[in-house]
Amino acid sequence: MDRKAYIAEQKEKRGRKTVLVFPIHYPREVLTALNVLGVEIWGPPGFPRAPASTHLQPFICGIAHNILAFIMAGKADVVDGILCPHTCDSLQMLASLLPDFKLTDKPCFRFRHPKGKSPDSKSARGFYKAELKGLLDKLEPFFGRPSEAELQKAIGLHLEADELKLKLLDQRAYFTTNDRAFYEVLRAGEYLWVEDHIAMMKKLLESKSPEPVEKRKPIMVSGIVPEPMDILDAINNAGAFAAADDFAAISRRIAMKRPNPDSDPLDALTDMFFARRGCTTLGTELEERANLLLKLAKSRDCRGLLIYNVKFCEPEAFYVPDTQDIFKKAGIPSLYMETELEAEFSGQASTRLEAFIEMLEQPS
Repeated sequence: MDRKAYIAEQKEKRGRKTVLVFPIHYPREVLTALNVLGVEIWGPPGFPRAPASTHLQPFICGIAHNILAFIMAGKADVVDGILCPHTCDSLQMLASLLPDFKLTDKPCFRFRHPKGKSPDSKSARGFYKAELKGLLDKLEPFFGRPSEAELQKAIGLHLEADELKLKLLDQRAYFTTNDRAFYEVLRAGEYLWVEDHIAMMKKLLESKSPEPVEKRKPIMVSGIVPEPMDILDAINNAGAFAAADDFAAISRRIAMKRPNPDSDPLDALTDMFFARRGCTTLGTELEERANLLLKLAKSRDCRGLLIYNVKFCEPEAFYVPDTQDIFKKAGIPSLYMETELEAEFSGQASTRLEAFIEMLEQPS
């Protein structure tokens, strides 16, 4: 079932309204507690950009360009609102363009989160909790206000989903499925109701082999989002598989520590936000992030690092030199590639990827 049909079914059978969500970090639990379906938009790849491109400079990333083109083409008319996290300046600009230039008649809700702050920072935690309260206030006229019990239930569901996602990622080598099919299950949570996503991940987990079955070269994949998804086919066809994940769309949004079960819901959501693994869009310290990636890569015996970035994504590109340098010193080669969110992974890009994977050592 495609996203549009799924949205229609959720509205008809469950009475759920829908909010279109820009990348990357936002409190999914709040939407679930409101019985609102959050549908994320990461492009989509290959979408025609004219005439929307006249509103953005050519050096703005493909995600922002394609999102604006998608909305202006009327493809998001089925949603009831748009949630705009302050991921970067480009996406924040869209949050201004859409209402100011009347490019949509949907209400736009902004959500800001702190960047570059320690989880122990009282000011950062206070800021995030205040933003959560502000978001609830902004959503209330359109979707109502959730009770504390509804928030607690939603938090529990998303923690379960995160734990399943982490379990799948940790045991990637135990599945016979290819990387595209594997990531399609992980990414289905971008539009599925959380309980439907949980059921899908549990079904995949049931297919796990008792012993590792992957014989291809293990590599780490890093970047914002694996789009177009052909990149995953190219990795497999070249003789490797994604043994460790650092995509912002996937593992960087997983809370690595459970909050105190007795916490106030907003305190729990704050704990979960600060328990995420270092993300470039959150201003994580350079060396700290690179060492986190290196530790993960070594734990999965990765023979190489593929950094697959969206062209003109400055937050992501800022970290690349330090990350590659630390991996080089550790004896792990890396390859940096860029995408403009085109419809297909090009033959030229496939050739570069094949050459890189060919030179990697085969695991013993």
